[in-house]
Formats: sequence, structure tokens, C-alpha cells
Amino acid sequence: MFYLLKAAHVAIIAELLVNGKVPEGQSQLAWGKQKVQERFAEVNAMFIIDELVMGVVRTFTRTVFSLTSWLPGDTLRTLVSLINRVIENAMNYIDETVLARSFWNERESVWTNARDGVVLYAMVWKPILINAIVLMIISFIPFIVALW
Repeated sequence: MFYLLKAAHVAIIAELLVNGKVPEGQSQLAWGKQKVQERFAEVNAMFIIDELVMGVVRTFTRTVFSLTSWLPGDTLRTLVSLINRVIENAMNYIDETVLARSFWNERESVWTNARDGVVLYAMVWKPILINAIVLMIISFIPFIVALW
């Protein structure tokens, strides 16, 4: 249910980015709901793709952490843990970008949009990596404030 709500939100943001406004005479909520209903099958397919991608990312990061856990010292494990958090933050928004592309480019199938969206996402890896590092640093702020 929350994914459908997120999909409506992504549809609205994609429309605002492409056209600068939602169509006249409709609220954002009604327009987003309409878009999700029109592309309900694709939105559900994107949910499955999102779960698959996040499963692969989780498996990868857990495997890397498991492989490094036998190494002596906490420094390397802490470094690997930080790198894993950056990877998870970087991969967190793949489904939103692909879903936005799907709403924007309605001519293509969801699978074509997913393929192209992942390629486009990978092409802008530098800003995504910087954003992921900033998000990782921000995620420590509540912990630091709680200890202070």
C-alpha cells in the first residue's frame, strides 16, 4: 500500500519536473492516484524490481561484511560497515528514478524503462556517490546528538 502512495508521489514529482505543473482542474492527490491506477500493472512490476534490487544489494553488502569480519582489528570492519552504508544509500533511490522515468516516458514498457533508468542512474554515479556519503554522515547526527 505504501509503495502505491510512493508511486503517486513520484508521478507528481515527475510531472512537475517535466511540465512544471499538474494538469489544470485536478489536485495533486487526484492526479497522482489517477496515474497509478492507469499504470497499476507497471507500478506493481516496479515494486517487484525494487525488492529484487534491494535484495541483491543487501546480499552483496552482507557478504562483503561477512568476508571482512574474520580480519583482525575493528578498523577494517568499521570501514567496511561505512562503505556498505554508502552503497545502501546510493542504491536506495534506483526504483524512484526508474518509476519516474516510467511515468514520464509512457510509450515504453516498464522493462525498457527499468533498463534505461538503471543505465541513466549509473551514468551519474559521481553526484549519487556524493549524495550517499552526505546521507551517511547525516544519518549519524541523531546518534551524536543522543550521546551528547
